[in-house]
Amino acid sequence: GVGKSRLVLESLRRLKDEGINGIYVDCLKIFAPRDLISYVDPSSEHVVRNPKEIIELFFDIVKKKNIRVIVFDEFTALLETFGELDPFRSGGGAKATVKYLKKFIEEFDGSIIVLDTSIKTLRELVMDYSSPLLESFNAVLELGPLELDNAILLLKEFMKVKGKSISDEVASEIADVLGGNPLYLDMISRVL
Repeated sequence: GVGKSRLVLESLRRLKDEGINGIYVDCLKIFAPRDLISYVDPSSEHVVRNPKEIIELFFDIVKKKNIRVIVFDEFTALLETFGELDPFRSGGGAKATVKYLKKFIEEFDGSIIVLDTSIKTLRELVMDYSSPLLESFNAVLELGPLELDNAILLLKEFMKVKGKSISDEVASEIADVLGGNPLYLDMISRVL
């Protein structure tokens, strides 16, 4: 709810305008390994079910389609979904998935952006694991809730766009209760 998905979707849109191919993978919508392929080849009739083979096929298709940027949103959901299936389940679960994915990420000739709401889980699976996947990434950015002053300004701006106004005192109380989360600020502005 702090705007990370919106930020990368806008970045992908701008990259597309510049002729750079990118894909956005919503890992919360991957219920079976095959779902990963639908992001790069929606009409695919591949019958591969093994999660390792799906990962390999995914990166093969990405390469063939000259996709230069991959965004994995809610990345730990992908790790956990694949980790529940053999051969990853019997090899260490989500951590085994991390270990297997690492080589594909390192070999990818483009940019990979990993987003996650749960920084704790991401740290456990990606950063605190031996031979961490984090070493494969060039930069790590953490987005958090807005500072109170900025949250108040954003709430007032949301209200202004809707043709309404709100006092500084009420905006301050609401922003404080909502913890500076932009998604919640937008939702409450709609209700107000």
